[in-house]
Amino acid sequence: MLEEWTSQAKQDIAKLIAITFGMHIAKKFKDLFNKNAYTHKHPKYRTFIL
Repeated sequence: MLEEWTSQAKQDIAKLIAITFGMHIAKKFKDLFNKNAYTHKHPKYRTFIL
């Protein structure tokens, strides 16, 4: 029973980490996309973006 519970808890924690990480990555990509969109509108600001 305890084994079952711990594996379930591990899965839940893994899911939580994945969601958090995914949201972080999504935000990074969104920021990057916004920056790129901005530089395309304003070519003189086009610099190395990362």
